[in-house]
Amino acid sequence: MGLLYGVQHVTITIEEGSAALETARKFYADVLGLQVLPRPESTDNGRPGWWLSLGPSGQQVHISTERGAKDYNGPSKRHSAFLVKDLAALGEQLQKNGVTVEGTNQFEGQTRFFCRDPFGNRLEFVQLT
Repeated sequence: MGLLYGVQHVTITIEEGSAALETARKFYADVLGLQVLPRPESTDNGRPGWWLSLGPSGQQVHISTERGAKDYNGPSKRHSAFLVKDLAALGEQLQKNGVTVEGTNQFEGQTRFFCRDPFGNRLEFVQLT
């Protein structure tokens, strides 16, 4: 077994500005249900953002602003994948909030789909079967 054993956090970039920060908070906290965490005033990148909890695992999603984020997020296949307990319920929640759910090929032992956040970040959601 290797030395790595988990993911502490992933960082997702969004556009700059207070409107983008509020849009990100609404999407990740209100739509996806992640809990907003306290965030240090002085982070390594020095940009505004949010820290969000994925639950009792201690894993986090960090939201960070970056100029032109939507320009490079949109065409990219780069993505983060999140385990979910009820993929169908999440799909309904996303669609109810105007988010397009993208079907994809399936793999043995899981069901999954993709979507894009309001800033073009590609997100994968996986339910193990």
